[in-house]
Amino acid sequence: MIDTSPCLKSVDPRDRFIRYRRKDNYGLKKMTICIASICDKYENPKIVFCADKQIAGDVKFDRLMPKMRRIRRNCVVLESSDDVLISESILDDVEQRLKQENDDLTIRQIVDIICKVCEEFKNKKIEKDVLSKYTHTSDFLKFDKNTYSQHALQERLNYKYPPFEFIILGMDSPTEPHIFTVNHHGDYKPWDSVGYAVSGIGSDLAFSEMTKWNYSIFESLSLAITKVYFAKKEAQRAPNVGDTTNFAVMGYTTNTETKEEQVVIRELPEWSQYIGILEDSYKNIQAKEINAITKTANVLGRMMNDEGKGKKKRK
Repeated sequence: MIDTSPCLKSVDPRDRFIRYRRKDNYGLKKMTICIASICDKYENPKIVFCADKQIAGDVKFDRLMPKMRRIRRNCVVLESSDDVLISESILDDVEQRLKQENDDLTIRQIVDIICKVCEEFKNKKIEKDVLSKYTHTSDFLKFDKNTYSQHALQERLNYKYPPFEFIILGMDSPTEPHIFTVNHHGDYKPWDSVGYAVSGIGSDLAFSEMTKWNYSIFESLSLAITKVYFAKKEAQRAPNVGDTTNFAVMGYTTNTETKEEQVVIRELPEWSQYIGILEDSYKNIQAKEINAITKTANVLGRMMNDEGKGKKKRK
């Protein structure tokens, strides 16, 4: 059993999220949107998750390889990165290390491994890109030792390590779903108590949409899928968030032959009837909101006109 109680202390999960984004991610310019949410917590727990497919750089394009990687039978990583070569190299290393571990690792233990690999990779990259220039001694280069050290330290402090963030989701058992985030520094945060996590440049918009519908871990699967899909659609208003989406659900099911519980991940294809219904519903809600705003504005306009006419009569 994993104890995730010592998460960020806050009465309101929204306050917790805002403090987290401002403190750890201020100024980071990411692409993409990744969302993961726990649902049906006390009946038949599942995790709904999605990510767009767009890769941004000098040219924007959708790639065939999704930003979701199943690193264990019961664990998936969603990837939000400014440099996919770095983040995917890290996940390659993580998978190699997991092959050396037993199959009973908890999601929290997998997160610890990811944190360690992230930290090691960052140190090696800084060593290669910055500190390798200073392998010669100051005596050899005829530099003042203090100046030499200050140059190395200043370049190290000014070094811009490409930001990225992983959402790690998984289930330790049929009743234990978990969601964590890990950033490029190798720092992790648990999101079980909030019930969902978002990452990428569209995360603020997605989070706002999730709070708008008062998302909780008690949502039914169908309601969770609907709210997560709406949050992803809202995130598309941000730059570098693709329109196409990988959408999936993780949960346990009973094997009919062995009668054992096993983890199953079911993907929702973009062309499926579910996506069509969700898309139509999202457009209908948008249209109703626009109509309601227009109707309210017309009522206020008439009231303001009547008020103006009354003032003229009194004069």
